[in-house]
Amino acid sequence: MKSNKTVSVHEVKAALKTSSVTLLEALPVRCFQEGHLPGARQIPHDESLAQVAPQVIPEKTTPVIVYCASATCDNSREAAEQLQKLGYTQVAVFEGGKAAWQSAGLALATTGGAS
Repeated sequence: MKSNKTVSVHEVKAALKTSSVTLLEALPVRCFQEGHLPGARQIPHDESLAQVAPQVIPEKTTPVIVYCASATCDNSREAAEQLQKLGYTQVAVFEGGKAAWQSAGLALATTGGAS
């Protein structure tokens, strides 16, 4: 099941302008708190995703974009495969992840947690 659709920085930016896409970061909470794409939610990329996914994405036809740190990080592909196995039908991977987002001159959002 390696046929994950991939999207570019421009496609992610365009998707974020609509409220219909769910953007997921497949990195540890610490990485998410340090900076994430605007509007993203943090998810695990392993087996525990099966418990978290229904809470984060209740509707399996919701368009989902998963990303992680960079093109060399496999977390987003692993999470996308897990989501597809769980029955999600519109899953795409933003392979460039945070590195590509920042290289395009786009800012990351941050959440509390830093002291």
